[in-house]
Amino acid sequence: MSRTESPNGRTSLTDLSTSRVWWLLTTAVALALVLGLGALEMIRLLALPLAMLVFALTLAAALEPIVSGLERRMPRLLAIVLTYLVVLILLGGLIWAVIPSLVEQVQDLGSIIQDLSERARELIDRWGGSLPVDSFTNTVFSQLSRLGPVLLRLPLTITS
Repeated sequence: MSRTESPNGRTSLTDLSTSRVWWLLTTAVALALVLGLGALEMIRLLALPLAMLVFALTLAAALEPIVSGLERRMPRLLAIVLTYLVVLILLGGLIWAVIPSLVEQVQDLGSIIQDLSERARELIDRWGGSLPVDSFTNTVFSQLSRLGPVLLRLPLTITS
């Protein structure tokens, strides 16, 4: 196949062979996929560090007025340490107050679901239908029984 040159000295696209066009198109698509997947992987790897950075900047900006107020009475480093210590104590107290009641409520939810499934089974039997309620109840209850210990470990997981 002969190539004809356009007035600007380049080979026109219509003169390229079909296989070369497919090769160029396939290469372009493959390159786009590789770059796209690489960008997605980079976002996945950087998501947590960037989220932590944004959280740290937000927290520092929120606590800055308190530190500035304390700085009038004490050195800046001591004001920063004292402010973060108070925040940690307040956060620990909040977790200490909320987590036990949350665990208790989740455990109570398991017994409530069992009672509700018994009522549902009675209603279904009264209507003459059949439903595999036992397997559903057992599955839900086993999942909820695993949730209590997870909630107890949550503060340690967050702080470590």
